[in-house]
Amino acid sequence: ASKAALSIAFESLHRKFGKKYFFKTIHFGPIASGMGPFNRKFPMILSEKKAVEVILDTLSTNKVLVYSPRSMFLILRLIRLMPQALYFYILSLIEGTHLLLSKKNDKNT
Repeated sequence: ASKAALSIAFESLHRKFGKKYFFKTIHFGPIASGMGPFNRKFPMILSEKKAVEVILDTLSTNKVLVYSPRSMFLILRLIRLMPQALYFYILSLIEGTHLLLSKKNDKNT
C-alpha cells in the first residue's frame, strides 16, 4: 500500500508542479536481484542491469509514468476487466506461485 501511496503522491506533484520540476514514476515487476524468490527462469523478470537501463532511459525522456516490463502490466490490467471471481482466482494462482518459489528459495539457502 505504501508504494501505491507514493505513486499517487508523485502523480499529484507532477500535476501541480510539472512545469517547474520533473517527477517520474517507474513501476517495476519482479527483478532478479537476489533479494526475492524469483530467479531468471521466472517469466517476465528483469535483470538488475535491465532495470538500471530502464531508469536511465526514463530519465532521458518526457515520460512521467513507466511500466517495466510493459507486457506484465498490460496482462494484469486486462485481468482486472474479468469478472471479479475469475480475477481473484487468477491472482490467487499468481500468489501461490510466488509463495511456492519463496519456500523453494528458502530451502536452497
